[in-house]
Amino acid sequence: MPCAWLARLTVALAAASAFGCGSGTPPTAAPGELCGARLRPARLSFDAAPEIETPESRLAVDIRVSTTRLARELGARVPRVLAHAERVPVGTPGEASYRVARGDFAVTLSGERLVVATPVSVSIAVCKPLGPICPSYGRCSAELAARASVPLVLDARYELGASRVELATTRGCVLSPIGLDVTPELERTARQQVAESKRRIDDSLPSLGPAIRAGWQLVQTPVGLGNTPCARISPERLAQQRPSLESGTLVTRLAVFGHVGVEDPCPPPDAHPRERALPAPELRDDVPAGLALEVPVRLDWGDVSAALTRSLAAATRAGDATRIVRAEARGARLAGTSVVALALTVEGDVCGEAWVTAEPWYDAARARVRLRRVALAPSQPEASALELPARVEESAEIALPVELGAAPAALEGLVKMLISGAPESVAVDFQVEPPRVGRVLVAPQALVPLASLRGRAVVAVK
Repeated sequence: MPCAWLARLTVALAAASAFGCGSGTPPTAAPGELCGARLRPARLSFDAAPEIETPESRLAVDIRVSTTRLARELGARVPRVLAHAERVPVGTPGEASYRVARGDFAVTLSGERLVVATPVSVSIAVCKPLGPICPSYGRCSAELAARASVPLVLDARYELGASRVELATTRGCVLSPIGLDVTPELERTARQQVAESKRRIDDSLPSLGPAIRAGWQLVQTPVGLGNTPCARISPERLAQQRPSLESGTLVTRLAVFGHVGVEDPCPPPDAHPRERALPAPELRDDVPAGLALEVPVRLDWGDVSAALTRSLAAATRAGDATRIVRAEARGARLAGTSVVALALTVEGDVCGEAWVTAEPWYDAARARVRLRRVALAPSQPEASALELPARVEESAEIALPVELGAAPAALEGLVKMLISGAPESVAVDFQVEPPRVGRVLVAPQALVPLASLRGRAVVAVK
C-alpha cells in the first residue's frame, strides 16, 4: 500500500530530524530530561514574616541667639535718654524740668521667658515763674527698675504669648529742700507708660503661626532619589525643646517627627496629595538633636525573585554540572527570626527544587543587598552535594532602585526653601552625611532595606 508506506517514511524522517540525525544539530531535551538525578519534592515549613514598623524620622533645627547680640540690638534701637523736657507747666507747683534716662540692658532667661531689664533714672527740678525767670525751689532724683519679658515657647496657635512689663520704684523722689514727695505722681505716670510699652511690644512680636504652618506643608515636599522615585516625609507631630541659657546664648530646638515613604514614580509637581494638618505643639525637655531620616526602600518579592534569578544564573560557569535557573523569594519566620526563604530551581546533572533560608544584609562595597547565613532545608539531604548555600552567598545580589546619593543635595534645597526670606543676620549651618544602608528588614510583601541620613541644622543670629 503506497500511501501507508509513504506515511511511515515521513514519520521516520521527522524523528531523525528531531534528534539531529545527519544534520549536525545537538538534540534539545525537555527540562529535566537529561537529569542524572531528580530532587525529591520538599517544602519548608515556615510562618509568614510579620508586619514591620519602620523607625520614626525627625528633622530637628537648633535655634541659637546670643544675649550679647540681643542687648546690643536693643541698645541700638532704644535711645539712652528716654524723655527730656524743660519748664513744663504743672499747675500750682509751677513748672517742671525733667530727664529720663536708661542704663544698659541685661538679657536673661527666667523659666520659659526672655527677660530684658534696665535701670531707669529720673531727674526732676521744679521752679516758680517770676516774670522772665523761674527760680528752682525743689529738686530730686528717682530710680526705677524696668523689666519686660516675652515667652519663648509656642502656644497652641504656634504664636508667642503676651508680654509682661513691670516698673518698680527702687528710690523715691522727694523734692529738696521743701520735702514734697512726688513719688506717687511719678509712679502714676510710669504706670501709663508701662501700658503703652506693653502694647508696643505685643504689636512688634512676630506672628510665627503662618510661617510654621507653611514650613509644615513644605516639609512634605517630595525629595528626588533618581529619575523616577522620590521620598516624602509624612510629618505627624512637632515638638519644641524648653529654652535654656548656655554660656550667654539662648537655645531652643524645633523638631518635626514622622515617617518617610518612597514613591515610584514620583508624583508630578502639580499633584496635590492629602497633606497632614498641623497638630498642637509638644513642649519637651528631651527633644533629640539633628537630622535623622529613616528611608525604607521597598522591594516587592517579585522584583527580588527576578534580581536573584538574574544574578545566580549569570554566575553559572562553563563546566558546571548543575546550574540555578530560577529563584523564588518570600518572607518567612523561623524560630522567631524573620528570614528570606528561597525556592531554587536547578537543572543539569541534578534537577528539581531546593529550599534555602538566608539573612539579608547590605554590602556597601558592592552597593547591593546580599544574603548570608544561607542554610539548606533539613528535609533535602540529597541536595547538600550541590553546595547551594555557598553559591547563593557568593553570587546572589539585589540592586537598589533608588539613587540615595542624590538625597543630601535635595534635602539641602528643601532647607533653603524653609529659610528663604530670613534676614541677613540669620546664618544657617546645614550638614548631611552620605546616606548609609543599615538593616534590611523582611516584610510579608517586600524586602525593605533601611537607608539612614544623619545631619545637623543650626539657625543662629549672627
